[in-house]
Amino acid sequence: MNKKLFLGSMLLGVALVAALAGCAQQALSSTGSAIDWNGITSVQATPKDKVKFKLTEESECDACHDSEVASAQNELCLAGIEDHQDIGCLDCHTKDKALEGAHRKLSADSKEADSLKRTEVTDQTCLNEDCHNYDEMIANIPDDKLLVDANGTTVNPHEIHNVGTSHGDIKCSDCHLTHKEGEAYQTATDKCLSCHHENVYECGTCH
Repeated sequence: MNKKLFLGSMLLGVALVAALAGCAQQALSSTGSAIDWNGITSVQATPKDKVKFKLTEESECDACHDSEVASAQNELCLAGIEDHQDIGCLDCHTKDKALEGAHRKLSADSKEADSLKRTEVTDQTCLNEDCHNYDEMIANIPDDKLLVDANGTTVNPHEIHNVGTSHGDIKCSDCHLTHKEGEAYQTATDKCLSCHHENVYECGTCH
């Protein structure tokens, strides 16, 4: 008799726990309560999934990319110069599949990112009717910003896209570092020397 009573109590307890769990599961699934994480607000997807976040125009990028956002206040960085003060993160880092994909698996357990690795800023971001164009940059570059090799050959860095076929892959951001302190002249020189190892710009000299 005691054994039957014990088994009955156990079964009743299991059933009660299962019922309560089912109610809780249903409640979580139906509420979709909003949560906040590092300044980003989102809605819970499902009880079984980690909390996920969707990249939007209102996302506060400095929650993860604090150093990049801080560079906008540093006049030694391209992002911090006066002419760029009205530019937002998504004005340069276009919200495309690559950028959305980099944030798709973001959850409350995610490690804060150090930098953007799967996206790039295209030249079209800089070269448009509202910002810059090649003709003006070529004509207005100061003499002390022209690149000079060991033989005295002088090159306008904004004209390299018109020189041969091997320079087409060079982007504005290769020489103009947006979020790091650095002089574009030195960065451009280093970029040239990464191929022109002997600091001689004529291709036939080495090849």
